[in-house]
Amino acid sequence: DEINLVFTGLDTHALVLLNGQAILAADNMWRTWKVDVKSHLVNATNNLTIIFTPAVVYDNTSAELMLPVVLPCENSRIYSRKAQYHYGWDWGPRLVTAGIWKSVYLEGWTAPRIQSAYFVTRSISKASASIDVEVVVEKTASSQGDSYRITVEDVDNSDTRVSLEVQADEEDIEDLSSKKMTSVLSFKVPQPKLWWVRNLGTPHLYNFKITLSQGSKVLSEKTYRIGIRHVKLIQEYDEIGRSFKVRLNGKDVFMKGANYIPSDMFLPRVTDEKYRKAIEDSVKANYNMLRVWGGGTYEADIFYDLCDEAGILLFHDLMFAGGMYPGNASFLRNVEEELTEQITRLRNHPSIAFWSGNNEIQEGWDNWGWKGNMTEEVKSLLYGWFEDLFLELAPSVIAKVDYNRDYVFTSPRFGYGHNYSLLYGDSHFWSVWGLQQDIELYNTAYGRFSSEYGMQGVPSFNTIQGFTIPSDWNLSTPTMKAHQRHATGYQNIQHFLWLYYRTPVWKTSEEWMQKYCYTTQVLQKYAMQTAIESHRRNQPHSMGTLVWQLNDVWPVVSWSSVDSNGNWKALHYAERKLFENVLISFYTDNATQSVRIYVVNDNLYDIKGKLRLELLDFNGKKYFKHTEMVKVSERTSGNVLNITLDTLHDAFGGKNFNQSTVLRAHFIYNDAKTSENLYYFSRPKALQLLRPHIKVTIKENQDNGESSKTKIILSADKLAYEVYLFHNGTEARFSDNFFDLLPGKTKVVYCENLSSEELKQNLKVFSMYDTYN
Repeated sequence: DEINLVFTGLDTHALVLLNGQAILAADNMWRTWKVDVKSHLVNATNNLTIIFTPAVVYDNTSAELMLPVVLPCENSRIYSRKAQYHYGWDWGPRLVTAGIWKSVYLEGWTAPRIQSAYFVTRSISKASASIDVEVVVEKTASSQGDSYRITVEDVDNSDTRVSLEVQADEEDIEDLSSKKMTSVLSFKVPQPKLWWVRNLGTPHLYNFKITLSQGSKVLSEKTYRIGIRHVKLIQEYDEIGRSFKVRLNGKDVFMKGANYIPSDMFLPRVTDEKYRKAIEDSVKANYNMLRVWGGGTYEADIFYDLCDEAGILLFHDLMFAGGMYPGNASFLRNVEEELTEQITRLRNHPSIAFWSGNNEIQEGWDNWGWKGNMTEEVKSLLYGWFEDLFLELAPSVIAKVDYNRDYVFTSPRFGYGHNYSLLYGDSHFWSVWGLQQDIELYNTAYGRFSSEYGMQGVPSFNTIQGFTIPSDWNLSTPTMKAHQRHATGYQNIQHFLWLYYRTPVWKTSEEWMQKYCYTTQVLQKYAMQTAIESHRRNQPHSMGTLVWQLNDVWPVVSWSSVDSNGNWKALHYAERKLFENVLISFYTDNATQSVRIYVVNDNLYDIKGKLRLELLDFNGKKYFKHTEMVKVSERTSGNVLNITLDTLHDAFGGKNFNQSTVLRAHFIYNDAKTSENLYYFSRPKALQLLRPHIKVTIKENQDNGESSKTKIILSADKLAYEVYLFHNGTEARFSDNFFDLLPGKTKVVYCENLSSEELKQNLKVFSMYDTYN
C-alpha cells in the first residue's frame, strides 16, 4: 500500500530527483525526509540523484537577502540548520561538510505499524509506579474501519500487562494526511526499581514491549527501555538569588561531570566504539552528568542508550549556539519539524534531565557588543525573533511531545563578569581563563550551577607525535599554531605557567615538547581541582560542576580532559578522585587566618568516622598531628574542623613554612571506607621541592579481582610532586597518574593495556622537580 524513500540524514541543502523528477528539497541535517515514491518508481532501473548546495553559499545568499539587517554572529552559519561547530570553533577547524551523512532506504508496507510511544511516569511509591504510555499508530489507506489491539507488557514480568482495543475510523485519526492514530494506555508497575544516577544507586531499566495486533496476527511491535524515575530542574527564588539544581526521585543531587562535544569533525566517523569509550571514560571519572552542547549535534541513539545504562544524566541543549537566528516563518517551521522529530526520538531516555534552548545566546545579546550599532527597531526585531524561537516555539514543542520534562530557555541566563551570574541560574564562568584572573578566584567565585569553566592543557606527547614532525616542536611553527584554535590560547597558557610553575629546562626540542605537555596538563589539573573542590564544598549554594570539556573533535590544544586519541590528561585522572562521593577539601580563610577543612558527602546516607591530620615537610618528617571524630549528613558539605595558621607555623618552628610543608588529611568512615587529600600552602612555583629518588618495580599483575595486565609499585625518599608515568609510543592507561608520592609511602598503580615487558622497555617516570633540574 505504501512505498517511501527515506533519507535519515542529508547535510544540508539538497535537491533530490528520482528518474529526473524533483521529489524533495531538503534543508535540515537533523530531519528525516520521507517521500511517497510509489507513483514515481518504474519497473526497471531507477535513477536517484542528489544535488547539494554548499551551506556557505546558502548562508551568504541568505545573509545578503536579509540586508540591511545583519544577524549577530562571527559568520553566516546561523542560516543553516546544520552542526554549528562545522564552521570552526575555538577547539576545532572549519570544515563545512556536505553530503549524505546517514542512511537512505526504500520502505514499503501494507499493515498499520507502531510509529512511536511516549512513556510518562505519573506517580511513584514503594508499592507501585503509575505509568501512561501514549502510542501512535501509522495506518495505511486500506485499513480504515479495522479494529486492532495494542498491548504493553514488561518483558521480564508478564504480570505487568495492559491491552486496549482500538478502531481506526477516519474521525479517530488525528491527522488524515499522515494517517496517525493516538491511544493512551495506563498501567502500574508493582514495587518499582527506580533509575538512579550511578553514584547514588542502580540505573535500573525496564523493557516494555508494545504490540499492535489484529486477531492472532502481530502487525508491529517495538521494545522500549524505560527508567522509572522522577527528575525536575528546580529553579526557585531564595535569599541568594535563584537556584539551579536537579531533584532526582525526591532528592536534590549534586551534579558532577563535563561538557560533551561531538567526537569527530566528520559525524559519520563517530562509531559505536567511540561512543562507548566516551561514556566509559565518564564512568571511570565518576561523572553523573554530561552536558550535550548546543553547537554540536543531536547524538546517535547509542549515546543515549549508554547514558541510560551508565546512570549519567544529560543537561541537553537544543542545537543553537552563539548567534542570533532568523525568525522568518519558513525558518521557524523548519525548526519546529526538527525539534518535534528529535525530541520525540529522545524523550523516553531516562538519562535526559532537561532541555536547554541554546548555548550562550542570551549572554551574547547582553554582553558581547552585538547591539552596538543597531537601531532600536532592529534590536526589537531580532530579540523578538529570539523570543519567538526560545520562549514560544521550543517550549511549545516540548509541551506537546515531551510535556513531562523541564526546559530552560538559555544557558547561562547571565554572563560571567557580572556578580549576579553567580547568584541566578547556571553559570559559564570564564573569568579565570578568559580574563586571566588568578586561579584562586574559584575559591570565592562560585555559581549556583557551574555549567562551563575550564583551563587548556596540551594533549599527550604521543598524540602530538601523531600530527607533527620534530621540526614542529615549537609553538611558533605553522603546525602547532594550526592545532591551537583559540586566538590567544598559547599566550593564556604561558601567563598561567609563569604565575604558577617554574620555567622548565631542556636540551632538545623533544625534551621541551614533552615537558610542555606535562606541565600544561598539571596546570590544567591544578586549576580545575581548585574549582571543583570549591563548587563541591560550597553546596547547597552550588549544586553542579560541569568542566569544559570532556572530549575533542581532532588533535588539538584544548580544554578537554581526554584528547582526540582517547588518551587521558592529568585532569581526567584527577576527576576520578575529585568526583568520588566523599571528598576532603581545604581552604585557607585569610579573614580568620585559618585552614578550613571540609568533608563533602554526596551519598544518600550519613557518614561518620575518624579524620586524621598530619603536617609534614618534604622529607616526610611529621610536625603536627590531630584526630577528630566527624559526622556529615547525607548530601551535604560540612566544615568539620578549622586550624589556625599560627598553630601550624608554631608546630613547624622553622622558616619557609608555606613553601616547605604539606597538610595530609585521611578520613576513615563507616568502618572501612577511606578518603584522602593533600594541601599545599603555596603555589607550585614557590614550593621548595627536593630531588626525589623514585623506586619503581614492575611485574605481571596477579592480584585477585584486578583485570589489569601489569602492577607497578612506587616509593620515594622525598616528596615526589605530580608523579607522571609515561610510555612513549603506545599510550598506557593507568589506574592512577599525576599523583603526589609522600616519602615512606608505597603507591601501587595498575596498567590496563601493556605488559610488564613492554613497560620495562619504555616506561618513563618523573615528577615536577625533573622539569626544571
